Amino acid sequence: MPSGKHSNHRRGRDHYRFNADAIVSSHGYIKIRVSKSHHLADPNGYAYEHRLIAERMLGRRLGRSELVHHRNGDRQDNRPDNLEVMLRGAHLHGRQRNANTGRYEKEQEFPSIHERKAS
Repeated sequence: MPSGKHSNHRRGRDHYRFNADAIVSSHGYIKIRVSKSHHLADPNGYAYEHRLIAERMLGRRLGRSELVHHRNGDRQDNRPDNLEVMLRGAHLHGRQRNANTGRYEKEQEFPSIHERKAS
């Protein structure tokens, strides 16, 4: 019989929040259980679902400077038509840095390259 102050706490599969297949990260992204040896896995054996889907769509691994953008802004909407692989610099283009938080926010609409050449 376990001893100690917290021996009555349920652990692992017995815990009410346990989900063997997927969890939601603190940032709102879905993480899927993969092997700990997977190149996208965190130390607990989970990987971001949108990055796994993007790699499957591309048929290759994502580069260090590539990230996956959710077109509609919903971090849990991982449909392939909602995901877009882009370079980090392109992702920040069109955003403004919030002076209070230091984060980039408020995506602005910029005319496409073709629209700029026409005017």
